[in-house]
Amino acid sequence: MDVLHIIKTDHDRIRQVLDSFELLNGVQARRKAFPELSREIETHILLEEGYLYPEIADLFSGSQILVDIGRACHAVISKTMKSLDKALDRPSSEQDLADKRFAELKEQILKHFQSEEEQMMPRVRQLITTQEREDLGQVFADAKDLATKGELTLADVSVPAGKKVEKRRKRA
Repeated sequence: MDVLHIIKTDHDRIRQVLDSFELLNGVQARRKAFPELSREIETHILLEEGYLYPEIADLFSGSQILVDIGRACHAVISKTMKSLDKALDRPSSEQDLADKRFAELKEQILKHFQSEEEQMMPRVRQLITTQEREDLGQVFADAKDLATKGELTLADVSVPAGKKVEKRRKRA
């Protein structure tokens, strides 16, 4: 399956999880739903940083800038996730902070997705052959399966820029 289809499907899935989380009432319901939200986002970040970004970092003029922006967005999103996690542990009377952190997180994620879908993905579609996107998609799917099981972390997949799918496929 084409890696861009997988990424877009992940974006749509995370949007749904965010919308569902937003509709929950009460601290206990949100606390219970937080692991799913966190897992979806962390897995997505792992796949992009471990596989996609190294693949496209030198693909076109400006691609390294998009990769750097993506990584910076991921860092901010991860920080906000930790802050939300802590805020959800506060007493019910102090849940305004959790609401605020969630609103920040959702905005950060949606802006990041929009940037990828409007700027990065069209260029990748133009410059990487269908077969190469499908090869990377297979690597993504295999890695996602391992990450979902907790058997793969970003430290396991970090590859220096310039190493292509064939090199990483052996590691995933």
